[in-house]
Amino acid sequence: MNNHRLRLLLVSPMPPPYGGISKWTEELSQYLRDDAIILENLDTAVRWRSVHNKSVILRIGFGSIHAAFLIAKLVITLINFSPAVVHLNSSGSFGLARDLVFLKICRIFRVKTVLHLRFGRVPELRGAGGWEWYIFRKCFYNSGTVISIDKSTESFLKKSFPDDVQKVCYIPNFINLSRSDFFSLQKGQKDLREVVKISYVGWVIPSKGVEDLLSSILLLSDINFVVSFTGPVSESYLRYLKSKYFQVEMKFLGSKNNEEAIKDISNSDIFVLASHSEGFPNVVLEAMAVRVPIVATRVGAIPEILGGGAGAVVNVQDIAGLAEAIFDVVNDRDVRENMVSLSYNRVQTLYSIENIVHLYKDIWLSEV
Repeated sequence: MNNHRLRLLLVSPMPPPYGGISKWTEELSQYLRDDAIILENLDTAVRWRSVHNKSVILRIGFGSIHAAFLIAKLVITLINFSPAVVHLNSSGSFGLARDLVFLKICRIFRVKTVLHLRFGRVPELRGAGGWEWYIFRKCFYNSGTVISIDKSTESFLKKSFPDDVQKVCYIPNFINLSRSDFFSLQKGQKDLREVVKISYVGWVIPSKGVEDLLSSILLLSDINFVVSFTGPVSESYLRYLKSKYFQVEMKFLGSKNNEEAIKDISNSDIFVLASHSEGFPNVVLEAMAVRVPIVATRVGAIPEILGGGAGAVVNVQDIAGLAEAIFDVVNDRDVRENMVSLSYNRVQTLYSIENIVHLYKDIWLSEV
C-alpha cells in the first residue's frame, strides 16, 4: 500500500442543504484534495423533503425510491471506482435500512467498510428494542470499524457487543481553524450590548429547543434580549412563534451559507443551543472558534465538547436552568472571559482538522 494511493469512497451527504454532516463532508473533501488519497463521494443528501415535513408515508415512499437510486449508484461506483475502503455516514432512523443494504453490498464486493455513527440515540434504540435496534445490530455486525462521535456511545457499544470491542472507536468531529473566516472573526471578549444578542444556528423546529430558549428569555424580563435565528423555518411555525412569544424580540434570518452563519454567531453576545437531541453539533465548535460564550443542553457529545468549564451545560427542557445559565453569562464578565478562553484553547487542542483526519487515516489504512 505504501506505493499506491488509497482509494476511498465516502458515502455521505454534500450540501445543499447545509447541515452538520454535509458541512463535514465538504470540509473533509476539500482537506483531502491534495492528499495521498483518491477520494470519490456518493452524495446521499435528501433534497426532496423539507425537515419540517414529518409525514411517515412520504418518508417511506419517496425515501424508498431515493434509496433504490443510491443503491444502484453504489453498485456502479464500486465497479467503476474500485475503492479499497467505503466510509459510510449513518444518521439512523429509516436510513438504517438503506445503510444495511449498503454494507451488505460492500461485503459482496469484498470492500472494507467504516460505519460512522452520526447520532447519539443508540442506548435509546436498545431500550425501545424495536425494528431500529434490530437493523442497527445488523449494520454493526456487517461493518468493519464503527466510529462513535461521543464517548458515552462508544462505551455503550463496547458493553453491548463485548465480542467486538476492537471494532469500536471514538473520534469526535473536527473544525478547520485555518479557514480565513475564523481568523477574521476571532475577537477579544467585548462588552455586552445594551440589548443582549443571543444567536442560534440550525433548523428552527421544536426538537431543537427553540421554545425552551424563548421561554427562558421570558423569565429574564429585567434584561433586554434579541434572539437571532439563522436557519430554515416553516411559515406556520414562524407565525406560531411570533404569536406565542410576542414579548421576545426575534429576528429570523433564514438559511445562510456556513460563512454567513458563523459571522452571525461572531456578532452575538451568547450562543445558545437548547436541543432535545444531538449527535455532535459542529456549530458548537464554530462558536468556540469565534470566542463566543456558549450555553447548551446536556445531549450527545455536548458535555464532552464543553467540558472543563468551556461552556454552560444544562439539562434538556430545564427552562429555569437555561435561564439561570444565560443570566450568569450576561451578568458576570469574569465568567464570560474564562469560558471563552477555555473553549478556544479546547477547540484548538482537541478538535483541529489535522488531528482528527490523522485518526481517520489510521482507520482507513488499517482496513486494507
